Amino acid sequence: MKKLEDFFKQEDNEGIDLRYYFINELLDYRKQYNLTQNEFAKKIGLKQQAIARFEKGEIDPRLSFIFKILKGIAKKIKLENIRYESVGTFNSISSDREKLEFENTIFKKAC
Repeated sequence: MKKLEDFFKQEDNEGIDLRYYFINELLDYRKQYNLTQNEFAKKIGLKQQAIARFEKGEIDPRLSFIFKILKGIAKKIKLENIRYESVGTFNSISSDREKLEFENTIFKKAC
């Protein structure tokens, strides 16, 4: 049986999708305003190398880095509550991304 800690150690696909969404937003912004990595980096107080590594997906940036990028491209993050509801018990973690196990109780995202 997998442990809950092992389930959360795996890279979450939603996190990967979000990272590449941010990268595409930055690339689109730089293209729209014809900015080089260096010009954009100077605009938000970062080094060009940091922008290059971010755009290549080589780094897992800190929240402060993300905020600088968002401020530079005039975007903001909206947070939503995600509710989970109990649907019974089970002995292992499902591979279904909509479910997770905690103390042998399965929860799923509430609609």
